[in-house]
Amino acid sequence: MIRLDSAIQLCQSLSVNSTLTYLDLSFNALGCEGGIALGSSLQDNKTLRSLLVANNGIDSMACLTICAGILQNEALHMINIDGNPIGDEGARALMVIISFIILLSIIDN
Repeated sequence: MIRLDSAIQLCQSLSVNSTLTYLDLSFNALGCEGGIALGSSLQDNKTLRSLLVANNGIDSMACLTICAGILQNEALHMINIDGNPIGDEGARALMVIISFIILLSIIDN
C-alpha cells in the first residue's frame, strides 16, 4: 500500500514523467496531502492518459487541487476518483471540469 511519503514522491516524479500513460493507484492511502501532490503534478505532466485513484481517502481539498491539475493537463482523458470522500465541494468541482471539457470538445468540432 502506498502511503503519504511514498505517494508524495511518486506524484512528484509524475511532473517529469515522459513515458507513463496509465497509472492505477486505487485502494492506497494517498489521503489529502497525497491527493494535493497528485493534483500539482498533473499540471506539469504531459503524457498520462488514464489515472485511477479510487478509494484513497481523497477529500474535497485534494479533489479541488486534482481538478485544477486536470484543467492544465491536455493529455489526461480518463480519471476514476470513485469511493473518495470528496464531499459536495469536490463533486461540484468535478462537474465544472466535466462541463468545461465538454464545452471545449464542442468548440473544437
